[in-house]
Amino acid sequence: LPSKTFAFLSPRLGARWQLAESFAVRAAAYRAFTAPTLQSLYRGARVQGLVQLPNAGLGPEITRFGSEFGWDWTVGTGMMRATLFWNEITDAITAVTIAPGTQQAKNIGSVRSVRPLEAWQARSATPS
Repeated sequence: LPSKTFAFLSPRLGARWQLAESFAVRAAAYRAFTAPTLQSLYRGARVQGLVQLPNAGLGPEITRFGSEFGWDWTVGTGMMRATLFWNEITDAITAVTIAPGTQQAKNIGSVRSVRPLEAWQARSATPS
């Protein structure tokens, strides 16, 4: 098998500001990479009639710039959280259909992704 070497610096900077006892905002900026799996590179798979071919030429997926902004609001014994993510990815890895019933992981180029995430988290009441 061919040797693959890749070096990448993945810095992350984040901050959280407590604006009130029950309310905080937070933000972060980062860079990252995702290495292809060994299965995607060399093994492949067959899942419910779908053949996934290996791709030894697959490179890492790189998040050139990622950021998030969110808030946390404590209400009674629960917490409401909302976060907005923004990611700019190059060499994104995805499964591409190359024939009916046959896919292969490939680097497809640049992707911009914006997505919100909301969550309600209930906390157990602590005895006094």
